Amino acid sequence: MTYIGGKSGDREEKEHLLAGGARSAGGRAWSRRSLLGLAGAGAAGLVLGGGAMPAQADSTSPVNCAESFPTDLVVPFHGDLVSRTELWEQPTYYLGNTFTGAYDAAFYHRIEYFLEDWYYLLPTHWRNPMRINVLGVHVDKANSWHMYGRAIDFASISMLDSNGGNRFTAFECAVDTWGTKRDFDIDRRRYWGAVAAINYRSADVLHYLYNAEHRNHVHMDNGRSGTATTTTFNSGSPVLVKTVQACLTYIWGISVTIDGIWGPQSDGGVRTALTRIGLTGTISTAANWKAFLHNSTWYGARNGYSSSIPPAPTTRPDKPL
Repeated sequence: MTYIGGKSGDREEKEHLLAGGARSAGGRAWSRRSLLGLAGAGAAGLVLGGGAMPAQADSTSPVNCAESFPTDLVVPFHGDLVSRTELWEQPTYYLGNTFTGAYDAAFYHRIEYFLEDWYYLLPTHWRNPMRINVLGVHVDKANSWHMYGRAIDFASISMLDSNGGNRFTAFECAVDTWGTKRDFDIDRRRYWGAVAAINYRSADVLHYLYNAEHRNHVHMDNGRSGTATTTTFNSGSPVLVKTVQACLTYIWGISVTIDGIWGPQSDGGVRTALTRIGLTGTISTAANWKAFLHNSTWYGARNGYSSSIPPAPTTRPDKPL
Protein backbone atom coordinates (compact mmCIF):
# COMPACT_ATOMS: atom_id res chain seq x y z
CA MET A 1 0.00 0.00 0.00
CA THR A 2 1.24 3.50 -0.82
CA TYR A 3 0.78 6.25 1.73
CA ILE A 4 0.86 10.00 1.40
CA GLY A 5 2.52 12.58 3.58
CA GLY A 6 3.37 16.24 3.57
CA LYS A 7 7.17 15.90 3.50
CA SER A 8 8.48 12.72 2.02
CA GLY A 9 12.18 13.54 1.59
CA ASP A 10 14.05 10.82 -0.24
CA ARG A 11 10.98 8.60 -0.11
CA GLU A 12 8.91 10.76 -2.40
CA GLU A 13 7.95 9.05 -5.64
CA LYS A 14 6.40 10.52 -8.76
CA GLU A 15 3.55 8.16 -9.48
CA HIS A 16 0.67 8.12 -11.90
CA LEU A 17 -2.20 10.11 -10.34
CA LEU A 18 -5.79 9.04 -10.67
CA ALA A 19 -7.05 12.53 -11.47
CA GLY A 20 -10.52 13.25 -10.17
CA GLY A 21 -10.41 10.53 -7.52
CA ALA A 22 -12.50 7.49 -8.39
CA ARG A 23 -14.48 8.71 -11.41
CA SER A 24 -13.91 8.18 -15.08
CA ALA A 25 -13.42 11.09 -17.46
CA GLY A 26 -17.13 10.97 -18.20
CA GLY A 27 -18.07 11.29 -14.54
CA ARG A 28 -19.23 7.66 -14.12
CA ALA A 29 -18.46 6.06 -10.75
CA TRP A 30 -15.93 3.30 -11.18
CA SER A 31 -16.94 -0.17 -10.06
CA ARG A 32 -14.78 -2.08 -7.61
CA ARG A 33 -13.59 -4.32 -10.47
CA SER A 34 -12.54 -1.31 -12.55
CA LEU A 35 -10.72 0.26 -9.63
CA LEU A 36 -8.85 -2.93 -8.87
CA GLY A 37 -7.65 -2.90 -12.44
CA LEU A 38 -6.46 0.67 -12.08
CA ALA A 39 -4.77 -0.09 -8.77
CA GLY A 40 -2.94 -2.96 -10.42
CA ALA A 41 -1.68 -0.54 -13.05
CA GLY A 42 -0.08 1.59 -10.33
CA ALA A 43 -2.67 4.31 -9.78
CA ALA A 44 -2.06 6.22 -6.55
CA GLY A 45 -2.05 9.73 -5.15
CA LEU A 46 -4.03 12.36 -3.30
CA VAL A 47 -6.73 14.48 -4.82
CA LEU A 48 -7.67 17.41 -2.62
CA GLY A 49 -10.30 19.74 -4.03
CA GLY A 50 -8.99 19.18 -7.56
CA GLY A 51 -5.27 19.54 -6.73
CA ALA A 52 -2.84 16.65 -6.41
CA MET A 53 -0.16 15.86 -3.84
CA PRO A 54 2.71 13.40 -4.39
CA ALA A 55 2.38 9.93 -2.96
CA GLN A 56 4.74 8.39 -0.44
CA ALA A 57 5.88 4.78 -0.51
CA ASP A 58 7.84 2.72 1.95
CA SER A 59 8.75 -0.96 2.14
CA THR A 60 7.19 -1.21 5.59
CA SER A 61 3.83 0.18 4.52
CA PRO A 62 0.94 -1.96 5.81
CA VAL A 63 -1.58 -3.71 3.56
CA ASN A 64 -4.96 -5.43 3.76
CA CYS A 65 -6.76 -2.73 5.78
CA ALA A 66 -10.23 -3.46 4.47
CA GLU A 67 -12.18 -5.88 6.64
CA SER A 68 -15.37 -3.82 6.61
CA PHE A 69 -15.23 -2.62 3.01
CA PRO A 70 -18.29 -3.85 1.04
CA THR A 71 -17.24 -6.08 -1.84
CA ASP A 72 -20.11 -4.89 -4.05
CA LEU A 73 -19.63 -1.16 -3.45
CA VAL A 74 -19.70 1.20 -6.40
CA VAL A 75 -17.06 3.74 -5.44
CA PRO A 76 -17.92 7.45 -5.82
CA PHE A 77 -15.42 10.29 -5.86
CA HIS A 78 -14.38 10.92 -2.27
CA GLY A 79 -14.95 14.69 -2.54
CA ASP A 80 -12.85 17.35 -0.86
CA LEU A 81 -10.68 16.16 2.01
CA VAL A 82 -9.36 18.35 4.81
CA SER A 83 -5.59 18.67 5.11
CA ARG A 84 -4.20 18.58 8.67
CA THR A 85 -0.81 18.35 10.37
CA GLU A 86 -2.41 17.62 13.75
CA LEU A 87 -5.11 15.61 15.47
CA TRP A 88 -6.78 17.14 18.54
CA GLU A 89 -4.08 19.82 18.30
CA GLN A 90 -1.37 17.17 18.71
CA PRO A 91 1.23 17.01 15.88
CA THR A 92 1.33 14.06 13.49
CA TYR A 93 4.48 12.46 12.07
CA TYR A 94 5.45 9.91 9.44
CA LEU A 95 8.83 8.21 9.85
CA GLY A 96 10.13 11.18 11.84
CA ASN A 97 8.88 13.86 9.45
CA THR A 98 5.93 16.20 9.99
CA PHE A 99 2.92 14.51 8.42
CA THR A 100 0.12 16.23 6.51
CA GLY A 101 -2.85 13.91 6.34
CA ALA A 102 -5.92 14.23 4.12
CA TYR A 103 -9.10 13.33 6.02
CA ASP A 104 -12.80 13.09 5.47
CA ALA A 105 -13.98 15.89 7.79
CA ALA A 106 -16.35 13.74 9.84
CA PHE A 107 -13.72 11.02 10.26
CA TYR A 108 -11.14 13.58 11.33
CA HIS A 109 -13.41 14.59 14.21
CA ARG A 110 -14.03 10.92 15.04
CA ILE A 111 -10.29 10.46 15.60
CA GLU A 112 -10.29 13.52 17.84
CA TYR A 113 -13.11 12.02 19.91
CA PHE A 114 -10.96 8.92 20.44
CA LEU A 115 -7.93 10.94 21.48
CA GLU A 116 -9.95 12.97 23.96
CA ASP A 117 -11.62 9.86 25.43
CA TRP A 118 -8.27 8.11 25.78
CA TYR A 119 -6.44 11.10 27.25
CA TYR A 120 -8.88 11.52 30.13
CA LEU A 121 -8.65 7.86 31.08
CA LEU A 122 -4.85 7.91 31.31
CA PRO A 123 -2.83 8.50 34.51
CA THR A 124 -2.76 12.21 35.33
CA HIS A 125 1.02 12.42 34.98
CA TRP A 126 0.79 11.38 31.30
CA ARG A 127 0.64 14.78 29.64
CA ASN A 128 0.43 16.44 26.25
CA PRO A 129 1.86 17.28 23.82
CA MET A 130 1.48 13.90 22.21
CA ARG A 131 3.51 12.86 19.18
CA ILE A 132 1.16 10.88 16.95
CA ASN A 133 3.08 8.68 14.53
CA VAL A 134 1.06 7.34 11.61
CA LEU A 135 1.72 5.13 8.61
CA GLY A 136 -1.03 6.54 6.45
CA VAL A 137 -4.43 8.16 6.07
CA HIS A 138 -5.62 8.74 2.51
CA VAL A 139 -4.57 6.84 -0.59
CA ASP A 140 -6.46 6.18 -3.81
CA LYS A 141 -6.48 2.42 -3.29
CA ALA A 142 -9.52 0.38 -4.24
CA ASN A 143 -11.20 -1.83 -1.65
CA SER A 144 -10.09 0.29 1.31
CA TRP A 145 -11.58 3.11 3.38
CA HIS A 146 -8.20 4.82 3.01
CA MET A 147 -9.44 5.80 -0.44
CA TYR A 148 -12.07 8.03 1.18
CA GLY A 149 -9.81 9.55 3.84
CA ARG A 150 -11.91 7.55 6.29
CA ALA A 151 -9.13 5.38 7.71
CA ILE A 152 -5.91 5.93 9.64
CA ASP A 153 -3.04 3.62 10.56
CA PHE A 154 -1.44 4.42 13.93
CA ALA A 155 2.21 3.47 14.43
CA SER A 156 2.66 4.85 17.96
CA ILE A 157 1.74 7.71 20.28
CA SER A 158 4.22 9.15 22.75
CA MET A 159 3.54 11.52 25.67
CA LEU A 160 5.38 13.38 28.42
CA ASP A 161 5.72 12.03 31.96
CA SER A 162 5.23 15.07 34.20
CA ASN A 163 6.92 13.22 37.07
CA GLY A 164 10.28 13.38 35.33
CA GLY A 165 9.72 15.28 32.12
CA ASN A 166 10.71 12.34 29.96
CA ARG A 167 8.93 11.38 26.74
CA PHE A 168 7.69 7.78 26.60
CA THR A 169 5.57 5.64 24.31
CA ALA A 170 2.04 5.36 25.64
CA PHE A 171 0.72 3.36 22.67
CA GLU A 172 3.21 1.19 20.80
CA CYS A 173 1.70 -0.57 17.78
CA ALA A 174 4.87 -2.37 16.64
CA VAL A 175 4.32 -5.48 18.71
CA ASP A 176 7.72 -6.96 17.90
CA THR A 177 9.35 -4.11 19.87
CA TRP A 178 7.38 -4.76 23.05
CA GLY A 179 9.58 -5.38 26.07
CA THR A 180 12.61 -3.57 24.64
CA LYS A 181 12.11 -0.36 26.64
CA ARG A 182 9.86 -1.53 29.48
CA ASP A 183 8.14 -4.67 30.68
CA PHE A 184 6.47 -6.63 27.87
CA ASP A 185 3.20 -6.92 29.78
CA ILE A 186 3.05 -3.14 30.25
CA ASP A 187 3.36 -2.54 26.51
CA ARG A 188 0.70 -5.14 25.83
CA ARG A 189 -1.78 -3.78 28.40
CA ARG A 190 -1.35 -0.24 27.11
CA TYR A 191 -1.87 -1.44 23.55
CA TRP A 192 -5.16 -3.20 24.29
CA GLY A 193 -6.35 -0.33 26.47
CA ALA A 194 -5.84 2.07 23.55
CA VAL A 195 -7.50 -0.33 21.12
CA ALA A 196 -10.52 -0.46 23.44
CA ALA A 197 -10.66 3.35 23.39
CA ILE A 198 -10.58 3.37 19.57
CA ASN A 199 -13.33 0.74 19.45
CA TYR A 200 -15.50 3.01 21.60
CA ARG A 201 -15.63 5.38 18.60
CA SER A 202 -15.01 3.05 15.66
CA ALA A 203 -16.57 -0.33 14.90
CA ASP A 204 -13.64 -1.42 12.76
CA VAL A 205 -10.23 -1.55 14.41
CA LEU A 206 -7.67 -3.92 12.92
CA HIS A 207 -4.71 -5.10 15.02
CA TYR A 208 -2.06 -7.80 15.07
CA LEU A 209 -4.59 -10.51 15.87
CA TYR A 210 -6.39 -9.68 12.61
CA ASN A 211 -3.41 -10.59 10.43
CA ALA A 212 0.40 -10.40 10.36
CA GLU A 213 0.40 -7.20 8.27
CA HIS A 214 -0.93 -5.35 11.32
CA ARG A 215 2.00 -6.17 13.59
CA ASN A 216 3.38 -2.67 13.07
CA HIS A 217 0.21 -0.57 13.14
CA VAL A 218 -3.40 -0.35 14.29
CA HIS A 219 -6.00 0.53 11.67
CA MET A 220 -9.10 2.60 12.45
CA ASP A 221 -11.93 3.42 10.05
CA ASN A 222 -15.57 4.44 10.23
CA GLY A 223 -16.79 2.32 7.34
CA ARG A 224 -19.49 0.65 9.44
CA SER A 225 -19.73 3.27 12.18
CA GLY A 226 -20.66 5.99 9.71
CA THR A 227 -21.85 9.10 11.51
CA ALA A 228 -22.63 7.30 14.79
CA THR A 229 -20.60 8.73 17.67
CA THR A 230 -20.21 5.41 19.52
CA THR A 231 -20.37 1.72 18.65
CA THR A 232 -22.13 -1.48 19.68
CA PHE A 233 -20.73 -4.97 20.13
CA ASN A 234 -21.01 -7.41 17.22
CA SER A 235 -20.40 -11.03 18.22
CA GLY A 236 -20.20 -11.95 14.53
CA SER A 237 -17.02 -9.92 13.95
CA PRO A 238 -13.99 -12.16 14.64
CA VAL A 239 -11.58 -9.21 14.98
CA LEU A 240 -13.87 -7.45 17.47
CA VAL A 241 -14.34 -10.65 19.46
CA LYS A 242 -10.56 -11.06 19.58
CA THR A 243 -10.28 -7.54 20.97
CA VAL A 244 -12.68 -8.41 23.79
CA GLN A 245 -10.90 -11.70 24.46
CA ALA A 246 -7.50 -9.97 24.55
CA CYS A 247 -8.78 -7.28 26.94
CA LEU A 248 -10.18 -9.95 29.24
CA THR A 249 -6.94 -11.93 29.22
CA TYR A 250 -4.31 -9.19 29.31
CA ILE A 251 -6.08 -6.38 31.20
CA TRP A 252 -8.73 -7.99 33.38
CA GLY A 253 -6.72 -11.12 34.23
CA ILE A 254 -9.58 -13.34 33.06
CA SER A 255 -8.01 -15.98 30.85
CA VAL A 256 -10.07 -16.95 27.80
CA THR A 257 -9.16 -18.50 24.47
CA ILE A 258 -8.38 -15.79 21.91
CA ASP A 259 -9.84 -17.30 18.77
CA GLY A 260 -12.41 -14.77 17.51
CA ILE A 261 -15.30 -17.09 18.32
CA TRP A 262 -17.98 -15.81 20.67
CA GLY A 263 -19.10 -18.59 23.00
CA PRO A 264 -19.90 -19.39 26.63
CA GLN A 265 -16.32 -18.91 27.80
CA SER A 266 -15.99 -15.40 26.39
CA ASP A 267 -19.49 -14.43 27.45
CA GLY A 268 -18.78 -15.71 30.95
CA GLY A 269 -15.53 -13.75 31.09
CA VAL A 270 -17.31 -10.54 30.15
CA ARG A 271 -20.00 -11.15 32.77
CA THR A 272 -17.28 -11.61 35.39
CA ALA A 273 -15.59 -8.37 34.34
CA LEU A 274 -18.85 -6.43 34.44
CA THR A 275 -19.69 -7.83 37.88
CA ARG A 276 -16.38 -6.44 39.14
CA ILE A 277 -17.53 -2.91 38.25
CA GLY A 278 -21.03 -3.32 39.64
CA LEU A 279 -22.89 -4.25 36.46
CA THR A 280 -24.89 -7.30 35.43
CA GLY A 281 -25.50 -8.96 32.07
CA THR A 282 -23.20 -8.97 29.09
CA ILE A 283 -21.95 -6.55 26.42
CA SER A 284 -24.92 -7.01 24.09
CA THR A 285 -26.40 -3.85 25.63
CA ALA A 286 -24.96 -0.51 24.58
CA ALA A 287 -24.41 0.66 28.16
CA ASN A 288 -22.48 -2.46 29.17
CA TRP A 289 -20.41 -2.40 25.98
CA LYS A 290 -19.37 1.19 26.61
CA ALA A 291 -18.60 0.43 30.26
CA PHE A 292 -16.45 -2.56 29.30
CA LEU A 293 -14.41 -0.48 26.84
CA HIS A 294 -14.17 2.50 29.20
CA ASN A 295 -12.88 0.37 32.08
CA SER A 296 -10.56 -1.65 29.82
CA THR A 297 -8.91 1.59 28.73
CA TRP A 298 -8.57 2.81 32.31
CA TYR A 299 -7.06 -0.42 33.66
CA GLY A 300 -4.96 -1.01 30.54
CA ALA A 301 -3.06 2.22 31.14
CA ARG A 302 -2.24 1.10 34.68
CA ASN A 303 -1.43 -2.31 36.15
CA GLY A 304 -4.50 -4.12 34.93
CA TYR A 305 -7.71 -4.66 36.85
CA SER A 306 -7.88 -3.49 40.45
CA SER A 307 -10.69 -2.66 42.86
CA SER A 308 -10.35 1.03 41.98
CA ILE A 309 -13.27 2.00 39.73
CA PRO A 310 -12.57 4.57 36.99
CA PRO A 311 -14.40 7.89 36.99
CA ALA A 312 -17.05 8.75 34.42
CA PRO A 313 -15.72 10.10 31.10
CA THR A 314 -15.10 13.85 31.00
CA THR A 315 -14.85 16.39 28.19
CA ARG A 316 -12.46 19.31 28.02
CA PRO A 317 -14.56 22.49 27.83
CA ASP A 318 -11.71 24.45 26.28
CA LYS A 319 -11.30 22.08 23.35
CA PRO A 320 -14.71 21.51 21.74
CA LEU A 321 -14.84 19.01 18.92
